[in-house]
Amino acid sequence: VDSGDYPKHFMFVTKEAMTLEEANSALTPVKAMRFAQATTKKPGTTTATVLSLNKTSMLLSAANLGDSGFLVLRNGKEIARSRPQTYEFNMPYQLGNQELEECCNSAEDADVYSVPVREGDVIVA
Repeated sequence: VDSGDYPKHFMFVTKEAMTLEEANSALTPVKAMRFAQATTKKPGTTTATVLSLNKTSMLLSAANLGDSGFLVLRNGKEIARSRPQTYEFNMPYQLGNQELEECCNSAEDADVYSVPVREGDVIVA
């Protein structure tokens, strides 16, 4: 089993879902995670950060599960950062196919963030 198969497919499905819903912005990062978790039928697990930027309102929406993460910098200073989710050291929350893996969290366990951003801000994920 290639341990990278699940994360790659999960993020591909997440990206496709976000791209399809971009026009009406109805799909939140958590909903995209939920959709990808439900439709990725491979063994394995992953941590994940999903971001979406509304260019009209300049609002960054984010969902983070596990020890993945993001950081927003403005003029070289940190204005927002996700917090890692772990059970203990080196045991992050994990998304996976709940029919194939017993260990998995659900997308609803993700921390959700809304960050007002400005032109020139730097987003690192």
